[in-house]
Amino acid sequence: MAKSGRKRKQGKRTKSGQLVRTPRYDKGCDGVIRRRAEFGIYAETKDGERILVDATQTFDALGRAWSAGLLGEPDQANRFRDTGRVIAAQYWRTYGFATPDSLARFQPSQGVGVSDSEKEKVREKALNASLDRIKKMGPQVASAFSQLVIDLNPDKGPPWLDRIIYGKRTGKPVDDRDTTILGHALDALSEVA
Repeated sequence: MAKSGRKRKQGKRTKSGQLVRTPRYDKGCDGVIRRRAEFGIYAETKDGERILVDATQTFDALGRAWSAGLLGEPDQANRFRDTGRVIAAQYWRTYGFATPDSLARFQPSQGVGVSDSEKEKVREKALNASLDRIKKMGPQVASAFSQLVIDLNPDKGPPWLDRIIYGKRTGKPVDDRDTTILGHALDALSEVA
């Protein structure tokens, strides 16, 4: 007596009899799932409609402020987020840690046109000009900008931003000192954006 063949897989089929491949929903890594749950990554449009915000943007304080809708209108918020990240990246590239990873900028690279050292000098000059403009706005503004944009806050912090986001999510009142610090940081971002 012969054995039966391979068992047929269960599931929806096409007209030709092939199994329909259903795509799997990619929820993201554990960090994205946690941040989506923690920061309530839904935003409201002007029409009152709730839309899902990109949770992958919450890896720094600036991204968490952006996802919570604290940086202003969408166009302005995107400009502030992108400008802040460019400044932070250049800051850490120029004044970063003395680790093997950061030493990669000293490695020779192939390129045409302006050499890397000349590009770095131009970028550093632009960074210093931006930071000088912010410093001229006062120590509170410079400190708020540094906390929101430059300081490394991958999951939490600065504390005033966490309190504002928590207050916005829960509807609880936010301390005026925290909103003042955020206002200073936004003033600095508008100066350099």
